[in-house]
Amino acid sequence: RLEEASKLEDSGQIETAEETYRSVRDMTLDQHPGLAALAEWRMSFTSEARGEDLKSLSHVLSAEKMQNVLPENVALAELPARKAMLFSKLGRNDEALAALAQADRGLQNLMSGVREKPEEAWLAHLYFEMGRSISLHVSEENFADYLKAEKISQRYLIRSIAQNDPKWSAKSLETIMNHEGDFWNFLLNFPSDSGMDQRVALRQRREKQIPLLAQFQHLIEEAQVLAPVVSAQSNAFQKELATFQEDLQDKITKLLYSNSGTMGLTEESRLLNGLRRAKKVSPSSKKDPHDPNL
Repeated sequence: RLEEASKLEDSGQIETAEETYRSVRDMTLDQHPGLAALAEWRMSFTSEARGEDLKSLSHVLSAEKMQNVLPENVALAELPARKAMLFSKLGRNDEALAALAQADRGLQNLMSGVREKPEEAWLAHLYFEMGRSISLHVSEENFADYLKAEKISQRYLIRSIAQNDPKWSAKSLETIMNHEGDFWNFLLNFPSDSGMDQRVALRQRREKQIPLLAQFQHLIEEAQVLAPVVSAQSNAFQKELATFQEDLQDKITKLLYSNSGTMGLTEESRLLNGLRRAKKVSPSSKKDPHDPNL
């Protein structure tokens, strides 16, 4: 019946699958707790499919109480990764980060010792789930949190891409490209015009864009450090990501150093100008034509 529920779930018959999982859980809880734990675990997926994230988290937490009878890969890595994703969807970011760290430790446990190493497809899937677990949609209010989350997210998505799995590596590539593309589009239109004079609006936009562009550039540079140097041994997903990020780097550089009289000073330039202006000039001294302040 557990297999029957799984087939129903795969075919999209979510309500019937959930009813079957619940029946299995209730009938096996006393004599076959391993089956009950698996049924509880799978109900978190059917609840999420029905849009009931809080209920889905409840099933995960219930399954966690029975983790000693769950398969090791589920108990140590899949369950905390899923818990992190659900906490994040519910806006409980601190708990999401703690669960993600738990999943990371569990995976390291699975990868160590004399036990058989996980399959590449399973690793690609798990890394994908870990990478999407704390993803945020960027907005004017949360771009700082977005960048912080993305730094963690890309670490796992890049690992998934390295596994070269046709399904999950492809999904990870699509996810990281969508995230970076969304942030780029956000930057191009940030901040929105407020009906002021066009030249003033352009100047304000440049002043606010520049520090964000620099942070975004740093994010991409970190991703390029995490990814191996593209070579003949690189898989197609890694090569596509490298090409995409190189294109983004070019766009960022062009926007940062575009020929515009409204470009704001960098912090280093502000400091340098401040130091130059702080120098005392003798009243009797002649003006220097090379004075940078002229």
